[in-house]
Amino acid sequence: KRKFQAVEMVYFRQWYEGATKAQQADAKKVIASGQLSFAVGGWVMPDEATVDYPDLISTMSMGHEWIYDTFGQRVKHGFQVDPFGASSAFAAFSAMFGF
Repeated sequence: KRKFQAVEMVYFRQWYEGATKAQQADAKKVIASGQLSFAVGGWVMPDEATVDYPDLISTMSMGHEWIYDTFGQRVKHGFQVDPFGASSAFAAFSAMFGF
């Protein structure tokens, strides 16, 4: 009944590629069922306060492409946790990414 989220795909991919075939199959099952979902889904968490547009687009594209290519899933949720705040640009890009 519990649900989990993964955020930075660089770390999830590292685990996934080192997992056994059985673990990968289990991961695909919990992702397909919605028990494990991806939030933000960037390759790494971008800087939300001082957004560098090319870096933000690149990290989000890399992470989202890997998620879709590997699991056939689209990222639907985002959140903002940068302790230095968020810019209006990050909010605008989040909306463009479909969050």
